Amino acid sequence: ALARGGRLAEPALDRFLRRGTAAERGRALRALLAHGRADRAAERLAAVQPPEVSPADLGAGLAALAARPDLPENFVLPEDLLSRTEPEVVAGVLALLRVRPDRRAEERVAEAAAATDLAAEARRLALAVAEDGWRRFRWRRAQRTLERHLEDHPEDPLAEEVAWTLHRMDSRAGARFLTEPLEEAVRANGDDYRARFRLGSRLVELGDFDAAYREFRTGLKLVEAFGRGSRVDRSTWLDAARAACGSRHYGEGLDWLRGARMSPRQLEPYRDLPEFAGALKKSSFRKLFGLE
Repeated sequence: ALARGGRLAEPALDRFLRRGTAAERGRALRALLAHGRADRAAERLAAVQPPEVSPADLGAGLAALAARPDLPENFVLPEDLLSRTEPEVVAGVLALLRVRPDRRAEERVAEAAAATDLAAEARRLALAVAEDGWRRFRWRRAQRTLERHLEDHPEDPLAEEVAWTLHRMDSRAGARFLTEPLEEAVRANGDDYRARFRLGSRLVELGDFDAAYREFRTGLKLVEAFGRGSRVDRSTWLDAARAACGSRHYGEGLDWLRGARMSPRQLEPYRDLPEFAGALKKSSFRKLFGLE
């Protein structure tokens, strides 16, 4: 009835929220947060004490509230919700923090991102909130928490996602974690061109074009020396060209991009990459991309 705009439904649900059984209060809160007046959501949440509503109902209500397009810009979570530890509530709180960032939430968000017993979806949400908090509020403690977690738990199923988050937070620990195994493979066998290509591609992803260029140049020389040119696939040629152009080695970048044998239509998704900005000032590159 509330979802359909029934005028009497909201006051009735408020009465259930105040005086109903635990189950009734939970259902009333979920309905009010999903369909009631959004400007009263914080007030209703503040009035609910932990034993009165199940974590499942509270978490579902918070998630529904986070999805509402009419959620007020000045919405602020009641502070006690930031300290709740039940997984359902944590997930709902994170959903709200994703759309309404809160400076106070740094410690709780970092803990959730590093909590290996929390569902992967909730942890990914926590990582996104932590990254956003770092950009908005310079969350250094969250960054340090994730760095320690990565060092102490390299076997974490989400370790690589944590590392990428740290990389975007300007932490060297992220890039180090992402390149170390690939660098070890190159050190173990410097003549393994595939190992150099894998490292080069990872360095391109990380934006370290100078180092990536060196790996691709060495790897392609090894291929040439051993007559394995046919084994260089399209994605490798493309990554090599990105590395060369990103490090301003445009002659090799052009040769390697030609080696990818990609049509202008296939190259179109890569046209706006920053590493090609300088190259696209040159006619030879513009022709490959179909711009001339």
